[in-house]
Amino acid sequence: MRIELRNITKRFGALVANDAISLTLDSGQIVGVLGENGAGKSTLMKIISGYQPADSGQVWLDGRRAPYTTPHGAIAAGIGMLHQDPLDVAAFTVIEDFVLGFEGALDYSAARAQLDGVCGQPALRCRRTPRSRRSRLRSGSSSKWRVCSRSACAR
Repeated sequence: MRIELRNITKRFGALVANDAISLTLDSGQIVGVLGENGAGKSTLMKIISGYQPADSGQVWLDGRRAPYTTPHGAIAAGIGMLHQDPLDVAAFTVIEDFVLGFEGALDYSAARAQLDGVCGQPALRCRRTPRSRRSRLRSGSSSKWRVCSRSACAR
């Protein structure tokens, strides 16, 4: 998937958080966004992932204007965001955390199979399973599982 930002601008009153940002991200590309506190990094990520609208400019996916205006729509389009402050429940297993909020609307066995499939990919090198307790995961492993969960959700 190719993500293009075209002249993204976001203001909060007189403060300009993002000023005409244009950027192209190709599938598989890893990019670091650096800056001081308050420089607009999180704001830009929130715009890409549907949490916040840009005041001007556009987000494009694979040569078409992004079809979403909400985080749910972004996830359906294959775009998700891992927040700086995760809301993981340490006592839960990875799969319990994954289905939280979907009780009654999601087949638990199917969700577990889907998460197993995503996390079983060799490139991810997951040493734990979806049945592992969050409290037993290291910080990096917990982030990896959150990425896997988001990816499984998008499917």
